[in-house]
Amino acid sequence: MNPRYIAAAKKAEQIRMKLSLNSFQPLNIFDVSQSLGVSVRFININMEGMYISQTTGKSPTILISNQRPLPRRVFTCGHELGHHMFGHGSRIDALTEHTPGGSHYNDEEFLADTFAGVLLMPVGGIQGEFNRRKWKMETATQLDYYVISSLFGVGFQTLISHCKVNRLISELKATELLKTSPAKLLKSIDGLTVPAASFKIIDGLSMLSTIDIEVSNYIFLPKDSNVEGEHLLAIEESTQGTVYKAIKAGIVRVSSAKLDFGSFIRIQNISYVGLAENRHLEDDID
Repeated sequence: MNPRYIAAAKKAEQIRMKLSLNSFQPLNIFDVSQSLGVSVRFININMEGMYISQTTGKSPTILISNQRPLPRRVFTCGHELGHHMFGHGSRIDALTEHTPGGSHYNDEEFLADTFAGVLLMPVGGIQGEFNRRKWKMETATQLDYYVISSLFGVGFQTLISHCKVNRLISELKATELLKTSPAKLLKSIDGLTVPAASFKIIDGLSMLSTIDIEVSNYIFLPKDSNVEGEHLLAIEESTQGTVYKAIKAGIVRVSSAKLDFGSFIRIQNISYVGLAENRHLEDDID
């Protein structure tokens, strides 16, 4: 096995152990970074992200563009955290730098990408979530994979690429899955009339302490869910559950007695600029 992959996997497992997270559960990368003493800030600049190493009197900082979809920001944060954990020093990751084979893609970029993938999407965790739903990875549908990507907070394509690289699925299966897009998947859900938009499908079969979305995003929740507050607006019923739209920033609790499911949904404003730890506050204090 590639020694850089082994190094990335060991570092990711060390972080989970340090933060008392098991080797399989989904995690929130913004919270993890903060727990490790690394500030995360969203900025309005057209790039992927930037890591600034520790300077006199200032803690290390990750800067992430707010112009990217939320799942992409999640992976970018994991990537920049990888640079921090391996002591790579300050750097800017432009639009092309996450492309293997690109002019900027070197050993350190590979290590940061691999670290992000292993930390965000542990192989055992992915397999466990498919098994929990009695889905076989080689026969699961595109929508099934979207449910799992929602659970881990990563992009649909990112999850599939990760599964292919780690030989959880064949290259043929990955190619088949990637013939669609999130927008097409949204249109394919029976009983749904909402316009194309960012969305998550939470089926309630896995325990998540927190779920992050943005104002204007849609979220599918189990049909018997109890949603507190006025931050989520029920739109309609579908085969994937009740569809809610996030209409304002804040934190709401959702639960399902039938599924023994409960979670806090943290909603941030569109194009939020500021510290990640304040992203869900209704009044911008940063």
